[in-house]
Amino acid sequence: MFETMQPVKIWLSAPGPNGWKPLIYLEELGVPYEVVNLPFSELIGDEFRKVNPNGKIPVMEDPNTGIRIWESGAIILYIIEQFGQPQLKEFHLARQWLVYQVAQQGPYYGQLGWFSWLHPEQLPSAVERYQKQALRIMKVLDDALAEIDPSSEGDHWLVGGKCTYADLSYVMYHVVIDVQAKTAEGSMLKQFPHLEAWHAKMLERPSVAKVVQMRLDAMAREGFTVDEESLRAKADEMLAKEAERA
Repeated sequence: MFETMQPVKIWLSAPGPNGWKPLIYLEELGVPYEVVNLPFSELIGDEFRKVNPNGKIPVMEDPNTGIRIWESGAIILYIIEQFGQPQLKEFHLARQWLVYQVAQQGPYYGQLGWFSWLHPEQLPSAVERYQKQALRIMKVLDDALAEIDPSSEGDHWLVGGKCTYADLSYVMYHVVIDVQAKTAEGSMLKQFPHLEAWHAKMLERPSVAKVVQMRLDAMAREGFTVDEESLRAKADEMLAKEAERA
């Protein structure tokens, strides 16, 4: 279907979950793409700000239309509407859950990771706040997934009794949540059985498994390790560059 089109370009940075989200959709739909994997330090540089003035990943450029956009939610909606099936009956309900992901899950999980690992000062009250917010978001998802759509034959999905872009938007942050929270692997999701089962089903999808492994491989090539010293060094480097720009 997409044999004659030029590959879509995605800018990302290996460690963070956000940049990998669009790749799952491109894999699901069979859309050709290429990845520009930037070192963490280059996200602050002037060259990348020519690509995205906000200095954040992901960024997507479609050479077939000449469109370049940033913000993961906007990129996902572009992919779905340009290459997918926007006539999905429950499209607006699915969009609601996508907006919930980019407005709630992404920011709160991200802040939990920042205050757990990277903030210059240890602030237990901040860690506690964002951990509670992460658990609140998980509870909202678990409650929604507990309601089985009659058309779903027993499967739990957010919209329409089947896996849609709404479900897939949550995968990457749940892949890394225990690292962000400094909790034992699987311990956060185990508190919410419907959420845990939903996440496990999505990890079995070939598109998700491929992108999760791509992230691990990219981190390994960069020698990226999840430990206090290396993460602190990367955070200090980022903060120093931001201070230079101020």
